[in-house]
Amino acid sequence: MNTPPRTNGCMSPLDSFQIIGTIVFILEMVIFVTCYIPSFDYEEVVISASLQGLLFATVTAFWMLGTLSDPTDWLVKKYKRCSRETVESYFHQASLNTSDYTFCTACQSFASKRSKHCRRCNRCVLEFDHHCIWLNNCIGKDNYKFFAGVLVSVLLFSSSFISWCIYSFARFVNNFDTFRSAFSQVLDILCNVRQ
Repeated sequence: MNTPPRTNGCMSPLDSFQIIGTIVFILEMVIFVTCYIPSFDYEEVVISASLQGLLFATVTAFWMLGTLSDPTDWLVKKYKRCSRETVESYFHQASLNTSDYTFCTACQSFASKRSKHCRRCNRCVLEFDHHCIWLNNCIGKDNYKFFAGVLVSVLLFSSSFISWCIYSFARFVNNFDTFRSAFSQVLDILCNVRQ
């Protein structure tokens, strides 16, 4: 069965890693907002919420750009489903040398010599690097900058998240006596209620 080529990473079938990665990313932000921000002082809330919000937006923007971009070779887009003779006659009229291109039998189209056919997406990708399971899209010349943006922004987002977790834990350890006395008061109240 000949499956139609995918034009972006949101087309079915979605990769399980893409779904898991998205859920984990959103959970990180939910945990940060619900667990850590309430324990911060006002100044810390402004700084941490601004930083994490900006990084969350950056990751989301690069993820969307990388996922929704179409890295298909421009020749395949332009000459898809044209007969080989039609494309060769166009190349001849435009004084283009057909030896600079290759014919992809899977796409039934001419493609650049630097293109590679991705079996998962069923398309030729110019300067194909790899098929990214997190974006569910091929990474090539037209969307490599978005892929690099995703990597850098996820690294910064996760590093910031881990730093705030360590900071919160350090505050908890430094104020452990306060937490312990508050916890013991709660236990005393609960025990007195039972009696």
